[in-house]
Amino acid sequence: MRKIQKILTGVFLGGVLLGGIGTGVAVVEYSSISYAGEKIIGNEKMVTENFDYTLDPEVKRTRVGGGWFDGLENTRPNQIEMDQSVPEGVVRYRVTYNSDRIKPYLSFFEDSDGENMLWLDYGYQDGFALWMENKDEVLRDLKQGQIASYRTSTVSAVKILVNPATKDSVVLGNGG
Repeated sequence: MRKIQKILTGVFLGGVLLGGIGTGVAVVEYSSISYAGEKIIGNEKMVTENFDYTLDPEVKRTRVGGGWFDGLENTRPNQIEMDQSVPEGVVRYRVTYNSDRIKPYLSFFEDSDGENMLWLDYGYQDGFALWMENKDEVLRDLKQGQIASYRTSTVSAVKILVNPATKDSVVLGNGG
């Protein structure tokens, strides 16, 4: 019985030693990786498209807006622009986006305060395919001891346009 305890203790201590060596090697490897900045991956097929929404004439006021894309401040609309070419009673979103990566759409809903909201939203198109297309670049960077913030271009510009006759029916609201 004593002999088996000594063997098991030796195996346990050997495992702890090997685990400690492995942890040390991992820490050295991870600490040697440098930051390579931000890198754009994937295709950039930027298109500009208009998305129109016809306002309900019975609704007194609609809050319009859109979220941030890629965390870029310039993609969040900060004003409503007047445009005579937009028909009365229509809100037009002019969006420049990467058609290979996202598909924008307009959502109309009532928020928790009972306000009518018209919001620009989007759906991503196959993030796994993007990863598989660019895994070689990520692995090449890791072999060189670097890691970057990888992102893909989605939206580069958003404008909200209304006819001057419609301006009292909409208000800018970028709350969400």
